[in-house]
Amino acid sequence: MSTQRKKEKACLEKSKDKEEAINDPTKLVYTMDLEAVMLCPLLKTSDLYYKTKLALHNFTLFNLATKLAKCYVWQEGEGGLVASVFATMISDF
Repeated sequence: MSTQRKKEKACLEKSKDKEEAINDPTKLVYTMDLEAVMLCPLLKTSDLYYKTKLALHNFTLFNLATKLAKCYVWQEGEGGLVASVFATMISDF
């Protein structure tokens, strides 16, 4: 199966699940997204950029039926991008 075909099938299944969740409130359908690493502060001077950067992470859970979302934002000193961090956030959610 081609990559394009797999993508189309996944999109179709997501649409079906979303429709079921809208019609049946006992079904929950969520999407999860990890945004690209954001560097803080945003600086243009190259020397300062490499000496003072701080990596921020953003993980979002989104309910497809109710359109409610919850975002978790943390900096690299509080945790990395390991499975236990995401398991904790999902458990908390």
